Amino acid sequence: MMVVPAAVSTRLPPTTAEERVSICVDRWLDVVERNQDMWLSAIGLEALGNDPEIDRIMLEADEIATDRILEAAMMTGVTEGREKLRAMIRAHSGMLKAASREWLVRGTLGRADMHVMLTRTVLHLVHTVFPALRDD
Repeated sequence: MMVVPAAVSTRLPPTTAEERVSICVDRWLDVVERNQDMWLSAIGLEALGNDPEIDRIMLEADEIATDRILEAAMMTGVTEGREKLRAMIRAHSGMLKAASREWLVRGTLGRADMHVMLTRTVLHLVHTVFPALRDD
């Protein structure tokens, strides 16, 4: 559940980064919506932090998810500042997990809200924040 399948990003149409990220977010929301109990359990395990094996799985899943997002955003060729870019996407993953609780547990966000928020924040990170960090 924590590992984003390669098909999420590799089967994207050759279009804009915006469209590709939007499609990925929509596919991810489909998976989480169909498997919400499993997703909430998985992200709940991450918060415990008492099991080295679970920690390893979660860290590996974050790296794979980061790869998939960068593929969708057409940012895989970035070399200068790559570690900062990856760190920003991993940090976004933390927001994604908190937002999914707002959607699935509290009901304060709807699916459409999630789609807009997740798509636009990724795009803002890669197109606005990352270039600003590289310039510093």
